[in-house]
Amino acid sequence: MLSSAKERIIKKRVSLFSWVPFVKLAVLSGSCAMGSAGENSDIDIIIGTEKGRTYLCRAFTLIFLDFLRVRNKSDNKENSPCQSAKADKLCLSHFLSVSSLKMSEPENLYESELYTKIVPVYGSPAMCASFIKDNIGIIGKILEYRSSCLYVGSEKKWPARIIEKTLSGKLGNWLEKKARSIQSKKICNYASYLAADGRKMRVITSEDRVETCYKIN
Repeated sequence: MLSSAKERIIKKRVSLFSWVPFVKLAVLSGSCAMGSAGENSDIDIIIGTEKGRTYLCRAFTLIFLDFLRVRNKSDNKENSPCQSAKADKLCLSHFLSVSSLKMSEPENLYESELYTKIVPVYGSPAMCASFIKDNIGIIGKILEYRSSCLYVGSEKKWPARIIEKTLSGKLGNWLEKKARSIQSKKICNYASYLAADGRKMRVITSEDRVETCYKIN
């Protein structure tokens, strides 16, 4: 069970996505979804992005959360030298286009159990329903997200709406290609660095998704 204080913090953090362009969905994952999060636990979130804007969405999200200093940027989640440094910070390892919300198949028992606990916490009812439908095979049940005390709705702030409209055409398409090229190279280089240090990461940088998950042996 999550403490009431942890629930309030999760809702506060999730509400930040209403300020970020192209974020259409946020799904709670990790220890918070499983109800086992402690005082020093971070908050794992899966992001659903506007179609054709996955990498721009990721760029805006990381920049915004870094500016607010609420993103967990630890390069070693299992053995952080200072566990309190990641307390209540957002961990973002999945960005999925709304055109393809189906998650990768679980690779181990932990992921199999975790996927049955994940729950949408931000997004329109239609978007939340699409995520559940696309992943019913691995979630295993219909989720009553709207009855969850952690669901914050789907409000989108006006700055985000203006940016989305401005980048809805050719300029946005060009920036998306640039963002994908830059981010893909950076992610692959980082994965190579981890591999040289004996650590493994599942990396997917396709047109409609970005996954950067530390592998659990």
